[in-house]
Amino acid sequence: IRARQLLTAAGLPVRDHWLDAELASTTTTGSEVVLHGDYAPENVVLSPTGVVCLEPDLAERGWPEHDVVRFLLMLADAPLFVTGTEVPAVRRLRRRASAQFLESYYGRQSRPESLRHLMLLSLAARWSTRHRDVTRRNPRLRLARQLLLHRHFTRLLDEVSAPSTSPLFV
Repeated sequence: IRARQLLTAAGLPVRDHWLDAELASTTTTGSEVVLHGDYAPENVVLSPTGVVCLEPDLAERGWPEHDVVRFLLMLADAPLFVTGTEVPAVRRLRRRASAQFLESYYGRQSRPESLRHLMLLSLAARWSTRHRDVTRRNPRLRLARQLLLHRHFTRLLDEVSAPSTSPLFV
């Protein structure tokens, strides 16, 4: 319901199939972990000995899915993936990077059901924010930017809401 409210308030489209899954709970069960707080691609360094997170002073305790969703959202919202949303090779690269991240994070374990719901909500919130930011910028480029964001976030929401095609559930 919250994702629908965010999109509607921003004047953005809402497709029912995006939010069917949102009706389920976003409650996470299991153990809390140390969250990075800003777990984004630019704060993660892959080394031969493992993964190193920069800025550890932002850490707090919470559910791991919050860091996972933040990382995937920041990855999907990187300029290459937004501007290249219509380019099949760019989409494949984003999906492969997302799938590899999830595989390294969860291994062969099944993904928590809350992951999908949190991702849908986060995508709706991010699109709403980006839409508002674009409307305040250069009026001559506003329509082009809005169209680009519309294509990008529509594609992401379609992908996440379809478990059979989403790297979240591979």
